[in-house]
Amino acid sequence: MIDTLAVFIQDFTVKPDSKIVIQPSPYILGSGELTSDRPLIESEGVSVGGSKAYLNTERFNLTVFDKESASLHFSLPKVLAGDNYKPLSKKEAEQSINTVSKDLWESGFHTDINKSSITRIDTFRNVITEESYPQYADLFRILRGRRMERREYEGGFLWENTQRALCVYNKIAEMKVKKVDTGNYPINTMRFEHRLLKKRKVAKVLGFSAAGEIADNWQVIKDKTRQAWEKDLFSFSVEDIEVMVCEEVEQLYLYAKRTSKRYLNKFIGLLAGYYLSAIKPETLREMIYRCESEEAYGTRKVKVHRALKKFSELEREVALILPNRSGKRLSDYYIELKSKVLNDD
Repeated sequence: MIDTLAVFIQDFTVKPDSKIVIQPSPYILGSGELTSDRPLIESEGVSVGGSKAYLNTERFNLTVFDKESASLHFSLPKVLAGDNYKPLSKKEAEQSINTVSKDLWESGFHTDINKSSITRIDTFRNVITEESYPQYADLFRILRGRRMERREYEGGFLWENTQRALCVYNKIAEMKVKKVDTGNYPINTMRFEHRLLKKRKVAKVLGFSAAGEIADNWQVIKDKTRQAWEKDLFSFSVEDIEVMVCEEVEQLYLYAKRTSKRYLNKFIGLLAGYYLSAIKPETLREMIYRCESEEAYGTRKVKVHRALKKFSELEREVALILPNRSGKRLSDYYIELKSKVLNDD
């Protein structure tokens, strides 16, 4: 369930034989003046300065800001399994945190992670979809997160603000880019991640902020994650999805009407492909009646009949061109993903 965990550490000691890397300050050649030198760590009374202090391993990334503050960033599943595909149980999550604590201790950085403050926590669910990832892309293009900006990138979608984020992406494609072996994982794995990005947001949403409280609040974390997905992306009804799709299609129809005498044919060309299987005929019928409101009823009825007939013909043609196309509507994809993401198991 939990993937990335970032914590802020204020109580720690650094041993003289620590593996922490000190990056010296740059300096001006002529004068020798240091341009970015500051006290970084104190080890048994000896202050060590530089521009940066850090320790990066396969399991974690540690940055020391000064003798009283440091940040630690790691993936709980990756610590135990080597990759972050499979979710951990509560017991495994505790084991992962303890493993990182032991690694830090052996590296000469002594602290109790359980007393540190959570500054970021990412939770996730892997969904095995019925179709390949690209089939769902048009659905994500119309979904809106509450007070969030939507951004599409190669292989995924992100809804975010400065406090939190929702992310959906092709997990197998992402792992392949990182050269991770995916041979034992389902090819149609879609990753849904909920990210709390600030300490205050973590405390407000989860009701706690200390890393040591994660195990005791395991069910709370699960419940809050589910609620976030339900409120932001999966609060819509099937009818809502149809309306959202039709709003975009309506713009195409009005554009064609403004720019062409034979605008019905132009609209069909603009619509094309995917949208033909994304909207039910009755929804299209209502949209055309609305756009043609200035026409007499009989004229509107004729135009609707002609339009739906042409839509049906073109949809059959598309099916012949793309024989592997599922023929599902966006609302079908929405129902599938909603049931799987919000599943309580």
